[in-house]
Amino acid sequence: MAQNYNDLEIFHLSYNFVVRLYPFLNKFPESENKNLVLQMKRSSVSIPMNIAEGSSRRTTREFLSFLSYSLGSGKELEVSLKLSYDLGFLDK
Repeated sequence: MAQNYNDLEIFHLSYNFVVRLYPFLNKFPESENKNLVLQMKRSSVSIPMNIAEGSSRRTTREFLSFLSYSLGSGKELEVSLKLSYDLGFLDK
């Protein structure tokens, strides 16, 4: 089942999102560096990393498990971004 994660569009989309997100996170108040910012960094980075790790697995079932982890991290990031917006740390 193993395939190259570089062939997966979702890997590139999620990777590029992380690269574009980090500059915004650096503008957050310093008081959020150990809270919301750290959580968003972890969840955003987790998405492409799980896709890459899952792509190396031998079975489709294992790969789907890692995609599921990525989806969970995406939802976590979604809520974090909504909180950031509602708390005034991000604008549209």
